[in-house]
Amino acid sequence: MKIPCKLTALAVCVALLLSLASCADFGAGENEDDFKKYFSGVYVLSKSGAEKYSIEDFNRDIHMEDMDIPVVVPYNEYCYIGFRVSEEYTLSLSEFAFFAKTQNGEGELELEFYITDKMPTSIKDDDGNDVEMPGLDEEETQTPPESDANSETNSDSETETETETESREEDLFIPANKIHTATFSVGEEWDSVLLEFDGSKTIEPNQYVIVRINNNCYFSSDDEEEEKTPSVSFTFNYLLFHITDAHKK
Repeated sequence: MKIPCKLTALAVCVALLLSLASCADFGAGENEDDFKKYFSGVYVLSKSGAEKYSIEDFNRDIHMEDMDIPVVVPYNEYCYIGFRVSEEYTLSLSEFAFFAKTQNGEGELELEFYITDKMPTSIKDDDGNDVEMPGLDEEETQTPPESDANSETNSDSETETETETESREEDLFIPANKIHTATFSVGEEWDSVLLEFDGSKTIEPNQYVIVRINNNCYFSSDDEEEEKTPSVSFTFNYLLFHITDAHKK
């Protein structure tokens, strides 16, 4: 029986994903499953709001035989996918792989990767205004404390901290924070992509690796004549990083 090319390609990609996990340097005394400890949460943000998941939710029951990949998150026009590093680890990441598919039709995901101290809490509307999305609490969006010495606050600093919980796009997604860009074509069948960063990128405890799906985030502007890539409703699974180094505090 002839195996469809699409299925063969998917099987190869799963093998690549599994090899990423098994070949990663997880640190002395740890095994290949412990990469799930390196991330304290996976956050997805769309115009419907925000949700928090575990990295383990996206890596259960990987089957190469029938490629029956489960749907973990509902189809949506996701703008951000954020990975928060555990407070116990400093990581070095060099590659990222995942599967995705659309609910209807085909499309492209314009991806940008950033390292930030906070998860965005808003998406801009068509007028360029920041619209706060429900679903993330204050603890998940505020900047991690640098030291105990900085924890002393007065009324002015407390007010500033409350303001910082509202994480605007233009404050987080600056060129200095960007580590990678890519475009991924998706359709109604599961397909995968393996993205190689330009060298290993170091992520400190409590920081975020944020995947920004540009064409699901942009807003219209009279000054922009260039045609934009349409937004895409999609789901995704099997999220894996190639971890080249992991240091525990």
